[in-house]
Amino acid sequence: MAIAKKYLNLESNKGIVCSIECILEEIKKTYGVYGCGILTNNGEILINKFPSSVSCDIISNLSIIIAIAEKMFLDTNNDIKKIDISGKCATLSIYPVGEFYLVLAVENNFKSTDILERYLPKLSELCLLLSENILYEDLPLEDLINNDKKISAFMFRILRFLNLKRYQNTNIDVLMYQLGNDISSYLKIDSFKKLKEFFESHGVGKLKILKEDGEEIISRVDGCVTCSFINKNIGRTLCYFEGGLINGTASNIYKRKCETVETHCHGLGHSYCQFRTKIL
Repeated sequence: MAIAKKYLNLESNKGIVCSIECILEEIKKTYGVYGCGILTNNGEILINKFPSSVSCDIISNLSIIIAIAEKMFLDTNNDIKKIDISGKCATLSIYPVGEFYLVLAVENNFKSTDILERYLPKLSELCLLLSENILYEDLPLEDLINNDKKISAFMFRILRFLNLKRYQNTNIDVLMYQLGNDISSYLKIDSFKKLKEFFESHGVGKLKILKEDGEEIISRVDGCVTCSFINKNIGRTLCYFEGGLINGTASNIYKRKCETVETHCHGLGHSYCQFRTKIL
């Protein structure tokens, strides 16, 4: 329960947790709902509003189901809003909310439209705040400010003049990924040679393509602008902007949809960043 406790014990999250608990109590009152809870992506119970007849061990065993659900939700070929797992008497419904999952234990054939419309948007917003507070708590922000006192004119103008409304209600990681992806499209970066030049001329880092075989691209970034100042393992990848730039360029080159995931990062304790791009 270490990760869940970390979220719950952070002072800046206490009001958010209280608001989430209130929403879950309202959901629990809905006819046909036996219980509900918020789980982390590794299956830990963050907030438990299941009945006492459902033991913590049973809920903890959801970690395998959550792992499968996460893969399905992240698959860009699917447009899945929820996953239902039905038994003889009840159904488990799983919904992505921010970086967490809402799990409902409901009657079979339960109609969830009302819950989706009334509660899910606010719940997703609160869960995003919950996870982002942890990120900011973990980052050595003093180092971020003190290690580089220059402001990139390019990034400042992007943030100042880009229509950020189109990214409204988007997780900051997703926003940065989409931003990088869109910049590659706007600037028509259609070769990795051009992307390498862009990375170096704009101080993003030094990009190297380790593998490119028409199905998969492995790329490495040294001196990454996002995370190279971090000198401790904070347990997560951070470089969604760089991943978006790589993904958008790959899409421009192959004229196909691509999916890029960061596998190595200073945020995970590595000394460089590495990305895997699948050409779909």
